[in-house]
Amino acid sequence: MAQARAAGQDALYDKLTRWENLLRAARKTRLGKRRFDECARFEWDRERELLRIQDELNAHAYRPRPYRTFVVREPKVRMISAAAYRDRVVHHALVNVIAPLFEKNFIADSYANRAGKGTHRAVDRYQWNAHAATADSRALRRRVLREIVLVRTGFG
Repeated sequence: MAQARAAGQDALYDKLTRWENLLRAARKTRLGKRRFDECARFEWDRERELLRIQDELNAHAYRPRPYRTFVVREPKVRMISAAAYRDRVVHHALVNVIAPLFEKNFIADSYANRAGKGTHRAVDRYQWNAHAATADSRALRRRVLREIVLVRTGFG
């Protein structure tokens, strides 16, 4: 049993470190980030950077870099901690491999960090459920009031 689990973990790790997966992860990471210097530096020498990440992962020597912390003032003041760009590439590579394994176990009304879902769809679903609940409660209230009237008038 332990050997089967280890073989499965090895297969997942192999998927993580495959060139195609790392390249796909790099492309996902740069979406919306092209204006940042860190992205430009990585993209300038992307193949070498990905090979370096791949070598570190294969050697089990990969270590995340420290987070960069800064303050954002819009729409409210909050502190943000951002992973280094190359670490975000590894995050995307990992999600590419494990998300399909978890996706089938999520309930339909789980929306955070899922492809094809998101805040707008969650709000739409909430509003639909709230409307349905309101309609159900109105119908229940009418039935209860009807029963009360029937009992008080001697017809129930």
